[in-house]
Amino acid sequence: MSIGGTSFTLTNEVIEMYIVFGLRKEKVDTETVLADEFSKLDMIDSMSDRNFLDFFMKIFACMCRIDLALFRLSTTDNNGRFFTGRHLFDSQPACVGFMVAASQKIFGRPGQHRGHEHQLHATSSIVNTSNLLVSTINALTPDEFDEFLKFDVLNEALSKKTQKIGDFERAFFAEAFRVFFSTDEEINSLEVLWRAY
Repeated sequence: MSIGGTSFTLTNEVIEMYIVFGLRKEKVDTETVLADEFSKLDMIDSMSDRNFLDFFMKIFACMCRIDLALFRLSTTDNNGRFFTGRHLFDSQPACVGFMVAASQKIFGRPGQHRGHEHQLHATSSIVNTSNLLVSTINALTPDEFDEFLKFDVLNEALSKKTQKIGDFERAFFAEAFRVFFSTDEEINSLEVLWRAY
């Protein structure tokens, strides 16, 4: 399945995003997650909410709209892993971070429960923030891409060598998107996200 510039393998990436959205944490071993009792309880709690799938679909749609907007952007610096807008959500850690940050804003951290009114308000806030970002991206001229994307800062931040790169990147993007979802203001550069971790 392909949306914008991002190609998803339905049986892997989207299911993983659904699981992390339900568990509200970025570190998930999809093969053993349901064997863990606490994970089972978190998933049951999340999925017992009759609006869970609707929330997931709204957040997934936000990510896709941002991806479509970013698709046309590229930087003049081709060094590093990220140099075009479409590369952002080609990265599964970025997708996972987006979903986890959104889920935590809606439902709270694992073990926490927020009421339905809060969930509706948080989801609406995420949709509004995402739409504002898409509008900002669509208004950019090619000369403004580098200053907006700041992929040089992102590539530098991700260049830190750690034993578990995937875990580091998931935590990095989860924190970046927590910052994104915590603001109601227009973002004039993604650098504020990339420097959050």
